[in-house]
Amino acid sequence: MVDYSAPVSFPALGRRDVVVDFSGGAVSSDGGLVLLRRVEQMQGVVSAMAACVTDRRQASKVKQSVPDMMLQRVLGIAHGYEDCNDFDDLRRDPLFKLAAGRAPVSGPDLASQPTLSRLENSVRRREVRLMHNALVDTFINNHRSARRR
Repeated sequence: MVDYSAPVSFPALGRRDVVVDFSGGAVSSDGGLVLLRRVEQMQGVVSAMAACVTDRRQASKVKQSVPDMMLQRVLGIAHGYEDCNDFDDLRRDPLFKLAAGRAPVSGPDLASQPTLSRLENSVRRREVRLMHNALVDTFINNHRSARRR
């Protein structure tokens, strides 16, 4: 088994030693999440849709709010993580946490795969209609000047 925490040495190039070190710490390749989160803050699409969903969970057991979980899910989908199971690892990702308004390293983890799946399965047909309307209304409200032209 390979120890990825130990530096790997390669043959020298001239007088220079070549060493690869994989101990980069908490890293992420999803830097666009922070930009996407800012756009969401300006447009309010996810917030409007989250307001349409009733949280039917026992309040004493709730660790993640519906708006936080919906934001996490939308950010994941926008970055190509269609399945909730991707969040078994991504819930600890520093940039996902930062985009969700948490400290990247010390902040609490995001929702787990089972929690996100339960949210998706709890949404009722009426709430889906309300989210559709909220999505359309948010789009129209954010593009009023273009509509007038």
